[in-house]
Amino acid sequence: GLYELQDGVLSAFVKGEANLAGCEPLRLLRAINTGDRVGVLCRSDLVPPLVQDFARQCKKYRLRQDSANRQEVTLEIFSKARHRSESRFLHQSVFLDCDYARRDKGPDLLRGTGRNLIREHWVCQWSAGVEAALVEHAVWGSTVSEASAQLLRRMRPIPSPQEIDRIIDETGGRALPCPGDRKQRAARFQDILARRDERELLLLVNCLTLRAQEDGKGLSSSDEYVLKRAKAMVEQEFADLPIHYLCTGTRQGRGKNGNMGLRAATGEYLNFLDDDDYFYPDHLELMAAKANEHPQADLILGCAMVMKVDMQDETQWQYEVRDVHPMHFDRVDLFTMCQTCQIPIQSAVFKKSLFEACGGLHEEMEGNEDWFMWMRFLAKGKRIDPDHVDIDRATSVFVLPAGARQTAERIEKYRKYNKIFYENPELQFQVSLADMRRFCDGMIADMRCMEACGKLHIYLENMANRDSE
Repeated sequence: GLYELQDGVLSAFVKGEANLAGCEPLRLLRAINTGDRVGVLCRSDLVPPLVQDFARQCKKYRLRQDSANRQEVTLEIFSKARHRSESRFLHQSVFLDCDYARRDKGPDLLRGTGRNLIREHWVCQWSAGVEAALVEHAVWGSTVSEASAQLLRRMRPIPSPQEIDRIIDETGGRALPCPGDRKQRAARFQDILARRDERELLLLVNCLTLRAQEDGKGLSSSDEYVLKRAKAMVEQEFADLPIHYLCTGTRQGRGKNGNMGLRAATGEYLNFLDDDDYFYPDHLELMAAKANEHPQADLILGCAMVMKVDMQDETQWQYEVRDVHPMHFDRVDLFTMCQTCQIPIQSAVFKKSLFEACGGLHEEMEGNEDWFMWMRFLAKGKRIDPDHVDIDRATSVFVLPAGARQTAERIEKYRKYNKIFYENPELQFQVSLADMRRFCDGMIADMRCMEACGKLHIYLENMANRDSE
């Protein structure tokens, strides 16, 4: 906003006191942000978005808002899609309690009455009270559908104390994603339920599900219910996005889950996005443009930023950023990739046909499973430039722990799979003499460049400790 811009200019350009001698940047900023003419407000400036959406829906379905007379509507909900959509809108208006529509006849599938009826009969009547009720509900969303969904979510019944105790007893409180003893965890669980925070609840039950799977127990009815609610939430809240939600209800591991998603994907190009990674707004746009420019390429490589964080609350995904720096490799080929994985999983786009030809993530590894996949992709896939990245700037971010203990734990987890990775018979490659000479020449050129820049010792230290980072 304007105040943040002013604070930024003040801290960046004004040294010492903001006196007459040193506040010229502030005077320039004030002149830039001062208008030179008087504007006007739009006609709907005082009308909440929910009221505007209600009016649009009424116009779409030819429902009157310009008269207080009753309007009767008959809908054939089983044979006409438009009538089903109109019925949904009227039901939502009833749920918002705005006293606009009333159903006289029709099947009530919720209560199981009138199932022999094939039509709904509604009576609609506009009044000033309708708009007043919509204004009151405007805090729940900008559309009738969104407001109804938010209100329904808050009206969801809270599980009984007995149900809470049952889940805590089944897991011993260990699976609850919060620190403390059993009593503190139980209080945390009750707080989540009392606030009806659906996303936290889904995370909680996901943890319970994984713990139950590890203990050899099956899913309880409440766990299965929330997993179904997760699917419904994705399909309803993100209905405008082509998201295909997959959940097995069992712990399979990163490799199997990733491959399941790759097999289910229907697009020509595929891209991973883990839950702790981020795309910059133009990531997919740049990748798609590069793919369109080079349709023969099977694999497109970009760069990424590394964000090192101290996790403060994993349940809320709250962390403190300690460092952000670019992870940039100018040359990426089989030789350099044998030293360390140079492709962050979210920074590359590849064709599904390449996955079908080479296979995907290693399903027995919980670390470096993507490194295994990239090595085979590099050996068989067609690239735009066989030696370099294709988009030479960061378009995504991935997260690493900043603390020494968390880093050591992560490294130890990865080391458990070294034997599977380094001795895997699938990672054997044929290289020509020309490939080896080109790599050697490139290595010498790189070292000379680093020596001239005074960074050769840093590179040599990093290579010596490559398995410790």
